[in-house]
Amino acid sequence: MTEDQVRSIFTLARIKVDKLWQLTNKYWPDSYLKERAASPWWLVRSRIGLIEIGWRKRVISIDWRDCVVRGIVTEDDVTKDETHVHAWDEFKAIEYLRKLNQLWEAQCMQHGVNCPKAEHVGDGYLHDYADDAPFDDDGVKYCGRCHVAL
Repeated sequence: MTEDQVRSIFTLARIKVDKLWQLTNKYWPDSYLKERAASPWWLVRSRIGLIEIGWRKRVISIDWRDCVVRGIVTEDDVTKDETHVHAWDEFKAIEYLRKLNQLWEAQCMQHGVNCPKAEHVGDGYLHDYADDAPFDDDGVKYCGRCHVAL
């Protein structure tokens, strides 16, 4: 899996990658130098926390044990627990990471604190970009960071 592939998977899963580190493949033993070199694993830092991802022989391993969020991300018949899952392909990896993102939002996200910061494009905003406090528009409260109705 290349760095671009990892970034694409996370982008399609709606998880912004803050930083990426390449890791040695943790599946293939040392004697499989060619396979290890051709298929690195990755450590991804995002708002969710640190997520490790990489190809085993036939599945993509996704591990979030170093994150606060816990939960089963699929009912599919795959290896899984509350901190990791095996995906048969990139499409399933995206699906499982989307579910992990949803779990994080339900369990850990706090509006005005660690929700995604919405950009201010143009004019007409009811608050300053640096102001993360809730604001009111016609009796409806909105988060000052992500602009979602509260």
